[in-house]
This record gives sequence, C-alpha cells and structure tokens, in this order.
Amino acid sequence: MDLESHLLKEIEFFKEIHAKENDILKKKVLEAQKIVDEERRDGALRNVGDNVQTMIDDEAAKRLCIYIDDALINGYGYQAHLISQKAIPSAREGIANINNEIMELKIILPKDIKKLVAERWNWEIKAKDAGMSDEYEFIYSYTSRLLHATPASLTTNQKNLELREFAMFLRYIAIRIKGCISDAEKLLNYNETVH
Repeated sequence: MDLESHLLKEIEFFKEIHAKENDILKKKVLEAQKIVDEERRDGALRNVGDNVQTMIDDEAAKRLCIYIDDALINGYGYQAHLISQKAIPSAREGIANINNEIMELKIILPKDIKKLVAERWNWEIKAKDAGMSDEYEFIYSYTSRLLHATPASLTTNQKNLELREFAMFLRYIAIRIKGCISDAEKLLNYNETVH
C-alpha cells in the first residue's frame, strides 16, 4: 500500500513537471524568437530544448522517484502514463493477493495464534516475554546497523558482518535450534505419556 501511495504521488509529480517543462519551453522559445540578431536567435532556438530539459531533469532529480531514470528517457508525461497503466495495477494486484492470503490464513489459524496475528508484532516485547531481552538488545544493535541507513553506513564500506561476527551468530543460532529441538522432543514425550 505504501508503494501504491508513492507511485500515485510520482504520477502527479511527473504530470506537474511535464506541464512545467512545456510551459518553460514555450516561454523560452518566445524569448529566443524576440532576439533581433539572426545568428544569436538561431543559436538560442537550437539550444532551448536541451537547456530546458537539463533544468527540468535537475529539478526532478531532487525528488525520490522510483521511475526517474525511465522518465529521463521516455519523458515525464509518458512515464506518468506508463506508471498508471502498468505499475499501479501491479501494486494493486499485490495488495489484493496479500489480503486474500491473510483472509485464508485467518480461516485456518487456531484462536490463540489469531490473537498474535491481530497484534502488531514487537520483537522487544516478545523477547522480554521470553526472557531474552539481553539477546534482543545485542542482536538488534547488529541488525540495526546492517539494515538501516546511517551517515556511517552510507560513507563506509563496512556494510557486512565480519567473519568472527558471522561465526558468533551462527554458533548462537545452532545452540538455539538445538534448544528448540530439545523442547519439542520434551513436549512430544510429555504428550505421549499423558495420552
């Protein structure tokens, strides 16, 4: 839904910038036609399109647009049309598919699990409930650095974990998986003895 919202804004922006480009182009052509010296007038008319396009492209580049590179090639008006005809329907189809999957999931989920699905998941709270706050804080500090853009992550090459950090996390995962398997085996054994 965020993608659809962004694309709709992008369409409007491309339409606006297209109209602005046309207005400026007309204005600059009229100004160039008023130049008395024929050689200067011809030179101004030859360059007016490129000059206006460069100015508009520079202005458009200041915005965060998914389809800016395509708009530079296709033109802003036509790119707005393409987004509305191709990207918007695709985004809406994705939203519909996700909503259908959610509805299907809600039908088959047990009540106690449905409660979890209805809540907004908060890893910090769930870690606290499981008695794993220390692990959460430690892991969160690493994953946050890797996932979120910060001035340091944008200006350095250190975007991945070092080998010893990989080893630490893999060791931790292996131990936790062994614990899950052990807990599952205990639960199975308990259920077998009860029944």
